[in-house]
Amino acid sequence: MRSSGYYLPTLTKINKTFIMTVAALFVLGQIGQSFGMLNLANYLGASGDGFRSGFIFQPFTYFLIEKSFLSLLFNALMIWFMGSDLEARFGQKAYLKILGLALFIPGLIYCLISGFIFPNSAFSSHILLGLTGLNFTFCMAQATMEPNRVFSFFFVFPMRAIHFCGLLVLMELYSLFFGGGIYTAWVHLMGMALGWIVIKGQKNRLLHWYFSESSSRPVKKAKISNHLKLIKPDDKNSKPPHYWQ
Repeated sequence: MRSSGYYLPTLTKINKTFIMTVAALFVLGQIGQSFGMLNLANYLGASGDGFRSGFIFQPFTYFLIEKSFLSLLFNALMIWFMGSDLEARFGQKAYLKILGLALFIPGLIYCLISGFIFPNSAFSSHILLGLTGLNFTFCMAQATMEPNRVFSFFFVFPMRAIHFCGLLVLMELYSLFFGGGIYTAWVHLMGMALGWIVIKGQKNRLLHWYFSESSSRPVKKAKISNHLKLIKPDDKNSKPPHYWQ
């Protein structure tokens, strides 16, 4: 009989450090806001105005700042469940490269589009924060590898992974066109596209150059002859065995 319990992966070292860093910055940000001090979101969050003002590091830091405790809790759980599973599957080096693609590319594109295509607008001043986009990448990566894997919608309703991702796409499209999420929904959709690209790219070697590990010197293979000949003993009176070389 199949167990009805939930599979709980081990929290890996990279994800543990990641979650602890985000949690520590969240506490510092809350303390800073309470005492009217520095607002970390204005500096570490990604925005077109900030990027054009010289804060070019924002595509590397926006995901470290969460908006609320519930957002922090939910995203941390998703990183624990799905991120740890991906790290165990691909290894630490490949997992770090996946994180680099899933976090840096959306942040950079967001800053470039909002800052240079829509300058001095509500879009350019809107601050992109949090790990939601990364978790969209994880969801699509899992669904691409195992479309029949069972996810729990809101941790209650079981759904196939491919259907779960389809529901997420519909929710983000609704938010994009009707729900007021025009500034962030397309970033989440881009994260899902990156999840598909990462898995398919490795399988089809589209991203082989990115995920392959370089070696210092190629190993030379021994030359194997394609011709075989029968070696006979010199003494004609000797008995077999004869052997192939």
